[in-house]
Amino acid sequence: MTFDYQFILDVMRQGKRTEAVALIAHFIDKAPALKADWLKVASLALRIGEITLAKQAADLFYGSCRKDINADIHYAGIYAEAGDLQNALKIIDPYIKENTALPSLQHLAGTVYAQLGQLGKARVSLIYALELAPYLGITWFTLASIVNFKEHPVLLQKLEQAYEQCAGQDLRNKQQFLYALGKAYDDVGYYDKAWQSYSAGASIIQSLSKYSPDTDTTEVEAIINNFTSGAQQLLPYSRSNCERGIAILGLPRSGTTLLGQMLSEHSKIAGAAEFNGIGAACFHLQSDNFLNFPAYIKQHGHAVGALDHIASVYQHVAEQYFPNDGFRVDKTLNLNRYFGIWAQ
Repeated sequence: MTFDYQFILDVMRQGKRTEAVALIAHFIDKAPALKADWLKVASLALRIGEITLAKQAADLFYGSCRKDINADIHYAGIYAEAGDLQNALKIIDPYIKENTALPSLQHLAGTVYAQLGQLGKARVSLIYALELAPYLGITWFTLASIVNFKEHPVLLQKLEQAYEQCAGQDLRNKQQFLYALGKAYDDVGYYDKAWQSYSAGASIIQSLSKYSPDTDTTEVEAIINNFTSGAQQLLPYSRSNCERGIAILGLPRSGTTLLGQMLSEHSKIAGAAEFNGIGAACFHLQSDNFLNFPAYIKQHGHAVGALDHIASVYQHVAEQYFPNDGFRVDKTLNLNRYFGIWAQ
């Protein structure tokens, strides 16, 4: 069987996670000469929560490519996206020690350091990346998330200058600049300018996105109406005996990452991450079945078996992120929408 990226993508779009996993595992087992296409395989595996397969595909990419700094960055990027931050750093550490002047390298280092909570090192790498390439809106946006501009007024001046000179015609880059400016202005108390920057950035996102507020509101209202207290009580529990999950529910920028880092310091906590295990576990559910899961389960031929399958996939994904014993803190974005299922 020849590698067909589009075929696997179509299988995933149909919600056939098991088939997609089998196809990806087949290609990894046969190890054809895909070269750079192994990065596509790794990306597909990550989308369905198959961390081990993703890293295996990344290893095959690295073993078949010409070794240079760009290959190392791609390789480390997959490991970082897979949540294996320490190994991602290990791959690029020789370049960091040499203070290599490459914006993509320093940006990757900064984001990994930030996720590890090493904010001082993160700031150093991100600022260095911006000295090399001040036009990178994504790097300004990342830096803004870990810097208080009230304490670094010179950085705000550099951000404003970079925006005026470099925002250009790339709308996504401009949007990231605007969100960075919004955060910076908010830090220093320029609330009107912060609102204007955020609003301008949001308008760009709206123009580039298929997101519909009306559709989203309808979906949230459906979840609220269908997951009533009575309906929740009628849902069966899976037969899983694993009770190691801790859920953090909250909006972005509300302190969920900080809470996860604090909990992770406890000796009985294996770690905290946005690993989207529940998304992978519910991958097979059609939209209507997800939004009205109580009705879907009520009509299911084997309701407990259906919950067992979801629990099995969730635990499989979680164990790849947290192989050690201890409680696992799940701070996945939008986990609150899945919480009625997660709780079972």
